[in-house]
Amino acid sequence: MSTSPLHSPENDTTVDNAAFTGELPEKEVDVSLTSQISHQTNSTSALVQDQRYREAIAENDVTQAIKLPDEVLSLVQVLITDAVHGRFTCNLESKESIDRYTRYYSNGQRWALGFTFAVFLLLILFEKPNGTLHTLQPFALTFTVEMLCYVHFCYRLWEYRQITPRDQFWKEGKVIVVVASMILTIADTIIFIALDQAPDNNYTRLSRVLRPLFVINLSPSRLIRQGFRSVRRTMIQVVDVLALLFITIGVFTILFVKLYGNRHDLIDADNKRYMKRYDDTWWELYVLITTANFPDIMMPAYDENRLYCILFIVFLIVGLYIFTSILLAVVYQNYGKSMRSEIKEELHNRRRNLTRAFEVLKDENTETMRFAQWEQVMKRMQPKASRGRVWLLWLVMDQEEKGSIGLAEWMQVCDVLNISVTAISSKINAFDRNIPSVYHSWASEKFKETVRHWGFSIFFDVVIVVTIIMIVADERAADLAFVALFVFEALAKIYSYGTTNYFREGWNRFDFIVAFGAVVASIASTAHKEGPYVEFILVLRVFRLVRIMHTYKGFSVIIDTIVNIGPAIYTYGAMVIFVYYSYAVIGMSLFGGLICEPNTKTPGMLFDRHSNYSLEIHQCNPKLERSSFAADGYYLNNFNDPCASFVTLFELTVVNQWHVITEGFVLLTSRWARLYFISFHILMVFIILNIFLAFVIEAFVLQLELETLEFEDVLMDKLEKELERSPALKDEYERTAIKKKRKMYVLLASLFGEEEDQAALEVPLPSSRPGADASTA
Repeated sequence: MSTSPLHSPENDTTVDNAAFTGELPEKEVDVSLTSQISHQTNSTSALVQDQRYREAIAENDVTQAIKLPDEVLSLVQVLITDAVHGRFTCNLESKESIDRYTRYYSNGQRWALGFTFAVFLLLILFEKPNGTLHTLQPFALTFTVEMLCYVHFCYRLWEYRQITPRDQFWKEGKVIVVVASMILTIADTIIFIALDQAPDNNYTRLSRVLRPLFVINLSPSRLIRQGFRSVRRTMIQVVDVLALLFITIGVFTILFVKLYGNRHDLIDADNKRYMKRYDDTWWELYVLITTANFPDIMMPAYDENRLYCILFIVFLIVGLYIFTSILLAVVYQNYGKSMRSEIKEELHNRRRNLTRAFEVLKDENTETMRFAQWEQVMKRMQPKASRGRVWLLWLVMDQEEKGSIGLAEWMQVCDVLNISVTAISSKINAFDRNIPSVYHSWASEKFKETVRHWGFSIFFDVVIVVTIIMIVADERAADLAFVALFVFEALAKIYSYGTTNYFREGWNRFDFIVAFGAVVASIASTAHKEGPYVEFILVLRVFRLVRIMHTYKGFSVIIDTIVNIGPAIYTYGAMVIFVYYSYAVIGMSLFGGLICEPNTKTPGMLFDRHSNYSLEIHQCNPKLERSSFAADGYYLNNFNDPCASFVTLFELTVVNQWHVITEGFVLLTSRWARLYFISFHILMVFIILNIFLAFVIEAFVLQLELETLEFEDVLMDKLEKELERSPALKDEYERTAIKKKRKMYVLLASLFGEEEDQAALEVPLPSSRPGADASTA
């Protein structure tokens, strides 16, 4: 009798196939099985009592299921992995091509590339201009490090070339962008080296603006490329709205200049002629749309005749409340289209990949796949999965309980693999394991019952409120008592629920950090080492109020939305950083060194008008004297180094007083400097922030849908049914708590992908480039 390769001797979960031949009586099979798997957990032994499991294993042996070749399993693993990430995989024809493809997307490659990206972008901190950072390094050193980064990028391109058809590689947009950026960087570096020896040379390498392009186009993360693709599409869509807005500002500019420009008696707050020049007036009205200079700009005219306020009110209604609302609507509509396109593309790629994987795994005669193939796939996809988990997920897949699955059921494999089930055996309380007699004593059971009672949570909610009141009243006498109560709460829950179950809940982790952080802070305070950090840790207890608010249904939707948009912060945060990076380089090239900063060792403070520091900074910036920029003390808002540039750009993003910062650099250069700040405002505020706003609105609407609608989630219902049906599985696994995540996918798929379901299954298998996704820049 042959030995099934699925249970080969080298497998640590080997079961002798003689036990599954069906030739032994059922009782005898059970005894044999128990002896063969004595090295496994009790829960796995209990699984053998499941009649359906024995039949599946016996059928595998009777049919002498052939072990799938390693090459086939590797291909299936790649196809499923790409399906999870929404990538489409082209035909990988050999083991070498599969290995190259797997290596290209491996975690090691990702971490190495991420490290290179970090070093590559952080080089700006050690290059000219460096301002007051005092981190300037020799050009030879930074240039060498930069060249090493480019070597890694070239190696990455070479790897991509190995997994891409030859006729496709040079047509890739991201390849063209990366190569063109490298050529421009080399040319710019040659110019910089040639001019570096010249006296009074202030040339800065503008090619550093292109550095974010390498990260965007070479990054394995498709989220960043999706974000920038949304920006690119939105910029095209909003051109008409912005053009009409600028024309409207121009019309009002003509009106205001004709009304007030020839009035010599009208002067503004800076003692200048009121609305005399067309370009200055256009700029002031553009700023007025952001409300940063209102009502200051209106006051001279309003002081002359109060009816003049009607003109400004009409302009604000048209420019601020109508045009900016239309702009948001255009961005939101474009974001909705983009999101639907992305989700459809991901679903389309997922189905094509899973169809190809099924074609490889299926039985040619029955057009179905059996447990034998599933078990081998699971050993590849989740090597640490127990046999109970493998069997449970198979039962979930086998919706009709036929002992085999077809293509329609196989299409759920990505969702099934994402189901998280927790083994009860691995969650045994340490107290139960080490001191069971004490842990299960009458007093212990009563204590655990008290901790698990809803009144216990209510009591500590009241304590949290009282603590906040004491903090606001600055009453510190009871601090130690409150800290002791919070520590007791954490320890009591750990004792009652178990360490793993306690820390599995995010709110519990936060409570634990706050409680024991307060202990450390109290010890430091007792040791007379009070400081801002100690005070901060103690005040962190205020944030526990969020947990109380989360229990109120009206607040829970908002809080859940904030929690759910966390992953998107990475995408939009990266977009903001890249835009800041490029504009910081341009800003340092245009305005670097124009604002003089005194030596940091000079005594005094900026706003102490009589200090040496204040006198020196005013004296070395004569062009800014008597300006709003100088009056507000904005000297540190400059582009002398990367860090100062990032802070200045963030202030421009916030918009408040951004016109004052702009006018400071206009005084140092010319009126043309306004183009730099206007372009940044349009890109950052009008487009990127509105895209993020559209995302938050969409996330809130989806969260509201999840809270109010009921979904029939077939997979989760089947999972719970199988846990109830099988004593062995019920003893081994807990119910899962991922229904909300599954409902989110069900909702998105129903909204954006339902109409393409059948079409996606009927699409022929193309042989385009590997790893292609909807995110190529």
